[in-house]
Amino acid sequence: MIKQLVTNVEKQHRALKLRIYPNSEQEILINKTFGCCRQIYNNRLFERNQFYETVIKPEQDKKKQKELWKTIKLSTEKEMGEKFPYLKEVSSQALQQARRDSETAYKNFDYENFKNNFEKEKLGLKEKYRPILVNYLKLYLKDS
Repeated sequence: MIKQLVTNVEKQHRALKLRIYPNSEQEILINKTFGCCRQIYNNRLFERNQFYETVIKPEQDKKKQKELWKTIKLSTEKEMGEKFPYLKEVSSQALQQARRDSETAYKNFDYENFKNNFEKEKLGLKEKYRPILVNYLKLYLKDS
């Protein structure tokens, strides 16, 4: 296993950087796709927030809250397509990916960490994330 890992380290990965120049029809379709994906993502987020505010937040028992989260019924792409007819003009795969992305983002969201960072920012402790170059420049300026 270790030998295999060492051989994988020696591999070189190559990438191509491409720029596309879509014609006007393609540009319109790309913009429609981005807009529809944004619509799906924001709609799912809105539905989850509504569910949280109306059902989860009033409940005090943590175990009961976990059980209630399992009962959430979010609208599908098909239901949203009936509500917003322009969603049918773009690829369904892009819309499905937007739905999966919203689910992943909601699962990965850590409320306690967000709350702590927000409180630190209120106190003026905003230096949670800084690029490495900024740290290097601060050290360089202190030394000179």
